[in-house]
Parts: sequence; structure tokens; C-alpha cells
Amino acid sequence: MAYEIWGDNENESDWFKSLDPRFKSAKVREIGKRGSNTELIDALVIYDRPDIILIKDSSPILVLEKTAEVPTGHNVGQRVARLVRAAEHSIPVLFFLPFDARKHGVHTGICSINTRLLKAMLRMSEIHETPVLAVEWISNSVTGQLIIDGSQDIQLAKLVSGILDSFPQKWCKVVREHESWLGNQLEIRNVKYPPYRKLPPSARIQNTKDFLSVRQKTTSKDKDYKQVFCLIRCKKKYAAFLPSKFFKAYCVLALPIEICKFWFEIILITA
Repeated sequence: MAYEIWGDNENESDWFKSLDPRFKSAKVREIGKRGSNTELIDALVIYDRPDIILIKDSSPILVLEKTAEVPTGHNVGQRVARLVRAAEHSIPVLFFLPFDARKHGVHTGICSINTRLLKAMLRMSEIHETPVLAVEWISNSVTGQLIIDGSQDIQLAKLVSGILDSFPQKWCKVVREHESWLGNQLEIRNVKYPPYRKLPPSARIQNTKDFLSVRQKTTSKDKDYKQVFCLIRCKKKYAAFLPSKFFKAYCVLALPIEICKFWFEIILITA
């Protein structure tokens, strides 16, 4: 069995290579600009370039994202399109990130993950029938500093090894167990911060038929900016109405509208 590790940079590839001894002889290649890679890789970077794409015997079997940034800023959200693209191709996804981490600067403090992200990834798993799972980069519970002694990679390495062992089956035991753990984390964290159980004031769900029956054309000259954007999600078919390029969308995680459309049945956005 031949493995290839396609990475965004050499450091990330070397780190990923250390997660499983079967990668010892894996060929490491850099993900280039769109159009400069193999057709297989270019199909996965059409939205954005992920950190790691793992190939086994010419077949992509895993896409991985990694960030050490606090889980409440834009760095986390801007990576979601990469996860979506992999899921569309039925390729398992692991997103390695802190769930709780200290934000440094003038207003320092421990920031915790928005549970809507966890819910969104579990929804993506359900929609595409493919694992799309967040993996916690553990931190010190008191200081909020990220653990970097090697123990932070233990659970991630177990998941990667489980995916290798079970290929071409995607839902191995360790993956199912981790999915269940994420579901528990979702509930525990929602109890701690109940507002995450609901949509924010900037979004609401509306029946597709009702919306389409009363939809009105909107232009950039309209003074009423409410109910500007509508996103419709059907089984593996997506559509977005963007009446004007001048309007700015605010969604659950302040993500680009192209990403948000994958997560909900219908969302009306108020700008």
C-alpha cells in the first residue's frame, strides 16, 4: 500500500507523517495553486486549499485541517469550505482545533468554541453520510495554554489510524465513539451557554414553499435591508439567492454566505 501526503507546507506534512508509523515511507508533496496539481487534488481544492490530503493507492481517504487559533475568531470559520468540499466527495474530514484556549492581548481570557460549529459539522456528517469531525487540541484547564508536549496528538492519531485500518469503510468504531463524544460535548457546552441552542437574532428558519411564494425582487437601491438573503439546503443540492453584492451577510458564525448554505434548511439573513 502506497501513501501520499499532500500538504499546504512541509512542516504540516512532517507533523502529520508522525501520527502513524505506516507513513514512514509516504511520499510528501506540496499542494499547489489550482490547476497545478493532479486532477484528483484539484477537485478537492476548488473552494480552498486544505492543510492535509491523504492519498492511499491513488484514492483520497482523509482531509485534515489544523489550527492553534482560539476557536471564536475568523480563522476557524474560514476553513469550513475546505471541509465541505471533502464531504461532498465522501472523504472523511478531521478538524484539529482548540475547544478552549486563551486569547492573548490586551483583553486576554479563555475563549470556548461556539457549539454551533460542532452542530454544523455533525449535520454535515449526516447530510453527506461521511465523518466530518472536530478533534480537540487540548489545553491547560487553568491557564488556557495549549498543550504541546505531544499528548495533544493522541486522540487525533487514534482517529487517523482507525480510518487507515477500516478503509474503504468510513465509520469505524473509533470514529463512531468520537462522534458520540462530540454529541455529548455539544449538550454539555449548550448547558453552560444556552444561547447556542438557538439561532442568533440575525437568522431565522422559514419554510421553503412559503418563502418562494412571497419572494420579492431586491435591488441595491432598497432601503429595507431586512430579509435580504435566503439560503436553501436540500439533500446534496444547494442554492443561494444573493440579491445584491452590496449587502453584507451576518450568519451564525459570521461565515461567508457560500459556506453557510450547507448548514441549514433555510435561513433569512438580516444585514
